Amino acid sequence: MSILIEDDPSPELLAELGYAPDEPLFGLYVGVPLPQRTFGEAPPLPDHILLFRRPLQRACRTRQALREQIRITVLHELGALLRL
Repeated sequence: MSILIEDDPSPELLAELGYAPDEPLFGLYVGVPLPQRTFGEAPPLPDHILLFRRPLQRACRTRQALREQIRITVLHELGALLRL
């Protein structure tokens, strides 16, 4: 699994996920969650987490707040992998 950083989510991605154009999206898990995988079958593409730099920066006033929000976002997206 890798973590990729992009500046912003695309308008198409926001629309696909049901977000308003001005609604912040901090991160996204892209892949097949573990409970949906079949035994012995590899997922078609490697799993990854996307972090969106500008929404994270806009939401956080301090470097410490940014670090904490990144931690929360990564843990949230790992939960999507596990479907917790």
